[in-house]
Amino acid sequence: MVSIVILAITAACVLLGIILGIARGFSRSLLRFFLIVLCAVGAWFVRAALTDTVMGIDINGQTLEQMISSSLSSADLPSSIASLVDSLVRIIIGVVLFLVCFLVFQIVSWMIIFPFLKLFLKRHPLKKRRFLGFIFGLLQGAFVAYVICFPLTGLVVEYDKIANLEVDGQKVIKMEYDLKISEYTASPLGKFYISAGAPLFKMMTTMTEGDKTVSLGGATNAIVAAVNMSNEIKDISQLLDTTNGINSENAQSIAKSFRKIDAIKNDLDDDSAQILNDVLKEASASLGGQDFILPEDFDFKSVNFTAAGDAVVEMEKYTDENITEPVSDQSIATIVSGLAENEIIIDSLGTSSLVTVKAEDKERFEQAIESSSATDEYKDKIRVLLGISASSGNNSDITEGTEEKTPGASVTAGTAAENTVAA
Repeated sequence: MVSIVILAITAACVLLGIILGIARGFSRSLLRFFLIVLCAVGAWFVRAALTDTVMGIDINGQTLEQMISSSLSSADLPSSIASLVDSLVRIIIGVVLFLVCFLVFQIVSWMIIFPFLKLFLKRHPLKKRRFLGFIFGLLQGAFVAYVICFPLTGLVVEYDKIANLEVDGQKVIKMEYDLKISEYTASPLGKFYISAGAPLFKMMTTMTEGDKTVSLGGATNAIVAAVNMSNEIKDISQLLDTTNGINSENAQSIAKSFRKIDAIKNDLDDDSAQILNDVLKEASASLGGQDFILPEDFDFKSVNFTAAGDAVVEMEKYTDENITEPVSDQSIATIVSGLAENEIIIDSLGTSSLVTVKAEDKERFEQAIESSSATDEYKDKIRVLLGISASSGNNSDITEGTEEKTPGASVTAGTAAENTVAA
């Protein structure tokens, strides 16, 4: 459906441009082409002011911007998400206004400016002039099609990212009719508008407020990443919940989900990562309680989920009663480094032990912890998670040398992380 619409717009613009170009001849076709270019430039610069005007329209005693802010605050969304949604509304309105202005400017220039200026230009009946009119008519039609279709294509692509998201196996956006956007984006025409229009569309849909820059593409990528990571974390949480902790049945699946999260994270560009960082900082209390605050320089992309997944696999091997060989130094290093390199994961795991280090292995684990890159505070937390020392918090039932693990400790971690990403 989208392919048909964009193709129809393109064909109509080009065909009309050619017909008018042949009828006008060279001089008048050249004049009209320059007027069309000026219409596009004017629409580009006017859209920002018009967006402010539209957002300031009074509706029942409230401006449109105030109504949006009020509805978002009543939805009890974190301020970072509410601010993001507000920015995205402004961006999308700006794109629509650009298209409206371009079309209006074309009509005005065609009805008023062009008839006046063409009085000074004669129509040339010569075939050569007609051919040049055909060329500039073709250029005019192609330019108009491009100016109309590259923003539409950009919006369609960003919409498709959200429409394809699934939560609990259900599409986020349910459409009665299939727009077949993937077919359009895979077509030669779709690929052309995507590649040729990407730089301008990014400029058009990027907004700077103070020291923050928000782009439509960056926001949708961040949303997609957050939902996909949330789905993986839900899978981890369910595995831990149904099997009561880490065991041979779920360790590999948990590690696989961690690796998928790493792949999702690594695909984020700087804009998307910054947006996701802002949301995580505001929702950080759900990771480790009200006293847990992420630092200002926190970078979500620095979290090594793959290392955490590898640590889970090695923890399972360590607790496997069927393995009688002494734990290797490499296994110890993998467990400790997987925790030490990820402070946010340590904080999300709470204060219950994941495993209980055997008495004969404590010295080697202690050496690995001491030689790790973790701060003294996080070294102590790692000791608690490995059952080497007791928790200093409320969960003080873990004592040194105890062989009993606290079941379900990892479930809390999965749920906390899930709530944070979902937020």
